[in-house]
Amino acid sequence: MDVPSSTASSGTSRSSGNGTGSPTTGLREAGASAHESGAGQGGIGPIGASVTICDATLGRASCGQLAGAPPTICFPASELGGEDFCADGCDPSAPLADRDSGPLTTFDPTYWQCVPMQGSGALLLKCHPDSNATAQADCPAGLSCYRTSIVPSGSSQGVCIRMPVCTTDADCPTRQRSTCISGFIADLLPANARAQVDHLNCIHAGCSTSQAPCPGSEVCLGTAYGQLSGICVSACDSALQCAPNYSCAPDAGGPGGANLCISSRPALR
Repeated sequence: MDVPSSTASSGTSRSSGNGTGSPTTGLREAGASAHESGAGQGGIGPIGASVTICDATLGRASCGQLAGAPPTICFPASELGGEDFCADGCDPSAPLADRDSGPLTTFDPTYWQCVPMQGSGALLLKCHPDSNATAQADCPAGLSCYRTSIVPSGSSQGVCIRMPVCTTDADCPTRQRSTCISGFIADLLPANARAQVDHLNCIHAGCSTSQAPCPGSEVCLGTAYGQLSGICVSACDSALQCAPNYSCAPDAGGPGGANLCISSRPALR
């Protein structure tokens, strides 16, 4: 699988957090262009989104904000091995049709998904992963299509994120995240589940035996996690939410431990 670089390049910028610009204009334009072109079931094409890189550990403060513009949120793609980037905020409980108005700020649910995150949500462009598709699939240039429909539900569903995606370990570009989670997910499901395990995320595995530290603030799962032991995971955010395909669970190490984002059957949808 073709894996795009996760480093900032043309089409990306870094947010200064000073409120002097709209960090997600490129993503809105991509969605608007798709709507106007009638892309329909094919989703959006490689339009070339302008992605603003941010730091999710700083919260909303790391994304610029224009007066009167929709609120922004720093989506923590680093939890999936990518780069955090600014996205429009949203309310997961509200219909997207009620979100806003205007040619570049109307978020048609055909093309956008509100992903719960940090107590609210982040608006991400939808995409359509396929086992024969490139990492980008039908996302704008610079973004990868991360699968969110692992167990078949009649359609291939995903969201566009600034991250490498994988089907096998060979697709994972760095030594720090050299294992594709696809094998672990397949082992968690019944043999007849017909799981689709392409366009997923790279992880750091073997942390319990190799003495290799987990990247960033991630935590190494112990033997209490069974088939998932020895892999590095992120802690849940302050609202007990996790990236797509992960669910928040109490630390199996006992009371007082951190709540961790675990890839598990309840999160596979």
